[in-house]
Amino acid sequence: MANTDPVETYCRDGGRRERLFDCSCIGASAGDVRLAMAGQAAEKNARAIKSTEKAIDRLRDMATKRPEQAAAFESKIADQQQKLEQLRNPDPMSFGNGVVMKYYDTVPQCRRHDGAYQATFDSCMRVPNDGPGYCECVAGKIADTWVGRPVVSSSDLRSKEVSVRLACRQ
Repeated sequence: MANTDPVETYCRDGGRRERLFDCSCIGASAGDVRLAMAGQAAEKNARAIKSTEKAIDRLRDMATKRPEQAAAFESKIADQQQKLEQLRNPDPMSFGNGVVMKYYDTVPQCRRHDGAYQATFDSCMRVPNDGPGYCECVAGKIADTWVGRPVVSSSDLRSKEVSVRLACRQ
C-alpha cells in the first residue's frame, strides 16, 4: 500500500467523517492541500519575514560594532535565520489533521453522497417522524446538498436539516 497522508487515518475514525467523506480520496489529495496551505501561510508571514530580516540586519550591525560579542550575536543571527527559513517555507506536515480535514468541509471534492444519505436517514429514523418515506426525502435532499454545493460544511449540513425536514413534511 502506498504511503498516504496521516489525515486519511484521521478521516477513517469509524464515525461521521468516514461516512461523509471518501477517505482514500482525501489521502490521495491531502499532500497537495498541505502544500497549498503552506504557500498561503508563507504569504501571510510577509510581515513576520520583514521583521525577522530587520532583526538579522540589526544583529549583524551590532556584531560589527561589538567584535568582542560577535560570537553571541552570530548565535542569535543563526536562530533568526532558522526562523526566517521556517517563515518562508512552512513545513506542510506542520498542519494538523483536523486543520487539513476542515479544507474538505468546504469543497465538494471527496464527499460521499451515499454516506451522507445513510447518516441522515439513520439519524431521522431514530426519532419519531412520519416514517421511512419522510426520512428518504430528508436524506435525499441533504445528500444532494452535501455533494452538490461547493461551500457547505458538515456542521452547516446539520443546520440545513431543519429546513429540509420542514420541506419534506409538506
